Amino acid sequence: MYHCYILQSLSNGRLYIGKTNDLQRRLHEHNANHTKSTRNKGPWVLLFAKPCPSQDEAAQWEKRLKAWKNRERILTWIQKEKATSG
Repeated sequence: MYHCYILQSLSNGRLYIGKTNDLQRRLHEHNANHTKSTRNKGPWVLLFAKPCPSQDEAAQWEKRLKAWKNRERILTWIQKEKATSG
């Protein structure tokens, strides 16, 4: 099982979108400054994770969300996803 995930920085509110097959490990890597694009911009918290049956589907969601380039649109989408998933 893969996930497309969205993190938010508690220091500046910035969002980060990625994909992984291990959410806990990946969140730890971001917070331990092992990821160049998020280094020294945390701490990071998981806002949302979309389960995907394959790496390809997770990559498609990652690409789609990154293409939006609009923080408010992404946050609105997260709220709608959370509302529909219970």
